[in-house]
Amino acid sequence: MIAIPESNSEALPLRKRLLRVKRDELYYDDLNATAMLMRRCEISNADLLSLMDIVAEDLLDGDPARFDCLQSLPEPDGDEVNWRDGYLLATPTDDWIAAIVACRSLIELKSEEAIPLIIDLLFENWRFPRLSVGIEAERFFAPLGRVSIEPLIQAFELSGPNEDDGRRNVAAALGKIGGKHPELQSEIVAKLMQWLSRYEVENIESNSEIVCVLLDFHAAQSAEAIRAALEAGCIDEGVCGDWNEIQSELN
Repeated sequence: MIAIPESNSEALPLRKRLLRVKRDELYYDDLNATAMLMRRCEISNADLLSLMDIVAEDLLDGDPARFDCLQSLPEPDGDEVNWRDGYLLATPTDDWIAAIVACRSLIELKSEEAIPLIIDLLFENWRFPRLSVGIEAERFFAPLGRVSIEPLIQAFELSGPNEDDGRRNVAAALGKIGGKHPELQSEIVAKLMQWLSRYEVENIESNSEIVCVLLDFHAAQSAEAIRAALEAGCIDEGVCGDWNEIQSELN
């Protein structure tokens, strides 16, 4: 992680500092420029609570009607408003710059204090898929490692079957933790197999993500659980492959 200097502009409100970032500097699912933009905006650990407030205000507590224009991603052909050089911009208008930069800054700062907020984003991403914060938020947890596992597990287990999108995002986040910390994979695999073995047909999306994570881990011990879930119709073969393809990945 690139060190972020302490801010020299505490008197300048954070939202005004965030106006230094332009929309065409923010690309969908691209965190590479975050540290540079944080330096430009003079964002430091001292801004942590304010960053969390901006994300909560703009994305979690906002008027649902604001998200009507964020339900789908635009196609690139002939779209010069949302695409630059073949890359999708992270926001359709300047209105969302603050939320995106704030969220990316929280990911860069990697603070445990932000765990509950980022988990909320995983479960609310269905409201604003046009923004890039959902897919980026999954990566927040990996550097934190073990401390992130229990809050993610609790969020999954307290959720309902109608929150399958959030469950899918939790499974993906656990996969990123295990990818960065192989020593944690065994306990993650055990929990994923337990969830998969519920055979909940209404949770095909999260079940399929669970299988993808198990395949990424080459978790051979999960073979029978995956096959049973396939036979129960709980997995999308279009996402995970058929049984022969899955066996090949596990070996």
